[in-house]
Amino acid sequence: MRSMRLLPDLYEAFNPMRYEDAVDKEIEIGIDLRSAGFGVWQA
Repeated sequence: MRSMRLLPDLYEAFNPMRYEDAVDKEIEIGIDLRSAGFGVWQA
C-alpha cells in the first residue's frame, strides 16, 4: 500500500504556534488566497 501524507512543507514552519499567532496567520493566509483568486470565508 502506498503511503500518503499531507504536504509538510506547507505547515512545518508554523508548528508550534501560539493561539494568538495562529489567528493572525489565518487572516494573513486568507488575504493571500483571496488575492490569488480563491474563495475564502472566515468568521
